[in-house]
Amino acid sequence: MTPKIALAAAFAAVAGLAQAQEVTITVVGNLGITTQSKTIEAPFWTQRIREVSGGRIVANFRPWNEIGLKGPRCSAC
Repeated sequence: MTPKIALAAAFAAVAGLAQAQEVTITVVGNLGITTQSKTIEAPFWTQRIREVSGGRIVANFRPWNEIGLKGPRCSAC
C-alpha cells in the first residue's frame, strides 16, 4: 500500500467515524488573556466546529495557561 493510499484510507476511516458517532477532541489554545484566544480560538472550537459538524464533533478548548502549562512548555501548542 502506498503512503497516499494509506493516508486516504485513514481519512476515510476518521470521516466515517465522525459521521457515525460524536467525537470529542481536546484543544490547547493560546494564552487565555489574549484577544486571539477570546474572540477567535474559543468561539471557533466551542461553537463553530460543533455547528459545521452537525454536533458530531465537540471540542474541549482550554488556553494553555488555564491547564497549568508555562510558556516554554508550549512549543507544540
